[in-house]
Parts: sequence; structure tokens; C-alpha cells
Amino acid sequence: MKKTEFLKLLDQLLENKPGTLKGAELLLDIDGWDSMINLELISLADERFGLVLSVDLLGKCQSIGDIIAMMGDHVVD
Repeated sequence: MKKTEFLKLLDQLLENKPGTLKGAELLLDIDGWDSMINLELISLADERFGLVLSVDLLGKCQSIGDIIAMMGDHVVD
């Protein structure tokens, strides 16, 4: 999946307008980012990519870029 598509999915989870997230945002600075979004992201990664993410692993992420990096080859530029 392209990075832009993944960012649109994250925008949907956060109920943002498409294109709101650019990829460099810190999670602490994103309105609406909370533990429920983490759970939805875990579900999304499993359903779309077959990736098993843990809450602990997501808790180590500080930015959208960290999350994209965690997706590995499933999210590309």
C-alpha cells in the first residue's frame, strides 16, 4: 500500500478530512489519538496486512512516521 493511502486510512480512523495527516506528526500532537485509535490500528494492520501488532509495540511509537516504519514493506512511498 502506498504511504498516501495509509495516511488516508489513519485520517478515516481519526475522522479527519483526507489529506490531514502528512506523516511527520507526533502522536501527542494529534487531536483524537488515544488508546482506542491504537486498538483500531491493531485491527487494521491485522486485516489489511496480516501483521500482529501489540499495544506495547504501538506504545513505543512517537510519530506517524514510527507507525509507518513499523508496517515495513506493507507501506511504501
